[in-house]
Amino acid sequence: MIETSNIIPAEGLGTPAVLSYDLSKFLNIALHRDDLNIAVWRLPEQEKYRILINDDSDTSIYNVDLEKLEDGFLFHPFCKGAKHPIHFIKAGLYLEYERNRWKTDDDNDYYDRPIVNRILNRIEETEKEWPVQQHKRQELIIHRGSDDKINYENLVRKSIDQIENEQYRKLVPARCLYIEHAKHIDFPATFEATAKKYPSAFVSLIKVKNQGIWFGASPEYLLGIDADGIFYTTALAGTQIFKEDTALCDVAWKQKEIEEQALVSRFIIDCFKEIRLREFDEIGPRTIRAGNLLHLKTDYTVDLNKVHFPQLGTVMAELLHPTSAVCGMPKEEAIQFLIDNEGFDRAYYSGYLGPVNLHGNTSLFVNLRTMHVDLHTNMARLFAGAGVTIDSYPEKEWQETEAKMQTLLQVIKS
Repeated sequence: MIETSNIIPAEGLGTPAVLSYDLSKFLNIALHRDDLNIAVWRLPEQEKYRILINDDSDTSIYNVDLEKLEDGFLFHPFCKGAKHPIHFIKAGLYLEYERNRWKTDDDNDYYDRPIVNRILNRIEETEKEWPVQQHKRQELIIHRGSDDKINYENLVRKSIDQIENEQYRKLVPARCLYIEHAKHIDFPATFEATAKKYPSAFVSLIKVKNQGIWFGASPEYLLGIDADGIFYTTALAGTQIFKEDTALCDVAWKQKEIEEQALVSRFIIDCFKEIRLREFDEIGPRTIRAGNLLHLKTDYTVDLNKVHFPQLGTVMAELLHPTSAVCGMPKEEAIQFLIDNEGFDRAYYSGYLGPVNLHGNTSLFVNLRTMHVDLHTNMARLFAGAGVTIDSYPEKEWQETEAKMQTLLQVIKS
């Protein structure tokens, strides 16, 4: 595992010259290279940015075993397969950036490690050509189809019909919004702006070979395990637009949203029951703010040392994903309904991602409020879904997806 070490400012003795670049320049150059896999993230309620880079030619893994994985970053699709495998970026080069300064390892031998030295040299070599490679940015063009609203509301109606026929208890259909000239987005600047705008979100920027660039600001934990052996997960569902000057304790929720959140909570408890886990703490539901939206949230924690269940993280990841908050119930049947009816490939949207075993901590988040940039077509897709129950209204679910897309659109446009 990466050890927690004393850190020094980037201008300290022994620090590579490449770390004299600011974060934006460093990441723009690194993202330009096709031979580097990159994960950049900011944990909720923290200021520190973390950067992990590796040059493995193949980052795919077949299964997730959190207890056996090395230090690194996990990137899991909605449904794993040959087209969208599970990716794991091992900790080759690991850096931290906080308050406009690099924080780096004070052990000079760290920079002599072959992979660390190799990655830093590649970035420095690319920097020499960087002014030539930069090109004029073009204005982003957002494509809104004339039938988008009609098609999505029809999908919601079909979902409601299926629920009324008792085929499902809940479904979470999603939709896409397309953006042209997406390669001209300044990703490092957008990352920093998003992190500042949404302090309670997990903000991430991921680039793995053959999968383009994924950028997001997720409000939802899948699960985590801290260095003290405390496992945690959350039930997050129900959505309404946040109104300024409204105290969270005064927010009222309708029956539809309360039931939607209760379904997610029951799903988690059913997972605990399936593995005969009875010793857990539950707090909630309570109202939380995620950017321009409000949600209902319930937290669950388990002390792994007390229950003598060190594999709980791996077992629960398999049971929880995809959660009923992004898929529906029953799970397997809901997955197939979405594949058959949404009309697009979710890929890594509503999958999960996050650091694994870094400094003894694992933090995995559901990949929501996210955007995928195809580097071959220069197009991006923004994703959003809405939880549909028997009490849903198609117009309101459309409005919910529009509000969720604004999480990233507000930053990208600016």
